[in-house]
Amino acid sequence: MQQGACTHARHCTVKYCVIPFKHLIFFVNPNYDKPANQNVRLFCDKSRTSALMLCTNIDLENLEYRQLTTNKSGGKMVQVTTVPGSSDWNDKIRFQMSENENTHLQVAVWPLSTPMQGQDASRRTLELTVESPDLERFLSELDKKNIEIASTKSEEWFKKSLSIAQVEGMYIYMCKPPSKDGDKRTVKVKVNCGEQRPTNIYVVESTDANGTISYTKGSHTDLNKGVKAMVIVETTGLWFMNRTFGMSLNATEILVWPQRRTATGIHAFTVSGNAKLSLNNDSPDEEMDY
Repeated sequence: MQQGACTHARHCTVKYCVIPFKHLIFFVNPNYDKPANQNVRLFCDKSRTSALMLCTNIDLENLEYRQLTTNKSGGKMVQVTTVPGSSDWNDKIRFQMSENENTHLQVAVWPLSTPMQGQDASRRTLELTVESPDLERFLSELDKKNIEIASTKSEEWFKKSLSIAQVEGMYIYMCKPPSKDGDKRTVKVKVNCGEQRPTNIYVVESTDANGTISYTKGSHTDLNKGVKAMVIVETTGLWFMNRTFGMSLNATEILVWPQRRTATGIHAFTVSGNAKLSLNNDSPDEEMDY
């Protein structure tokens, strides 16, 4: 398999985790040249889905908040784009939350949420720790920006003039404070488990001495409590519901490092390098004392 290519195979061993054309890739190696194959988009392409698409590359001062509109389901929303005047899908807010596979991987605080009766089972929530100082700063500044813009546009969005303090009481923050001393801040992302545009989930099997990551295609069942993850998220903008509003982060790609189970049974023993454990199938059953 050529480095930087995608084969759609069940099992892949690549140094650069490249995702099919319509998605982004995980940025795992800064010294990678864009391949001649233009059917993949790489972070090192600075034109659209830009190089190192990390939150530090997004200029919050340059965000454009569009007019309040009604979506197909009847909800109110405001589209937000990183390029004023652009309607290009690639100019939405989109970024990888960890710097790379070695730096500030996030941890799942809880397993992927289980939908309540009557809820949409295809759209679930995963709560992750905020490990990166850059991510924490970006989310906090974006929360603040959303509140300030909402206050200045309150007559259009809420049909009355509201102060920043009033708007702040209605806003659902992305960056949640720690629940207790010693805990980390958290962020919730939406995981699409349905058939249309599902979140791409990949499970790491191993990483060799050269940094080659072996992975398999996973599913939402791999998003368990305590797993480490590298996540790419995007958002179309602000949503409004009753007297609350906020900005949802939708996970498009998740690379999972599962928790390794402790060996049990005969394999739990540590023996010398020359020793071998071999099961004797011909031995009679031993009587057990109770």
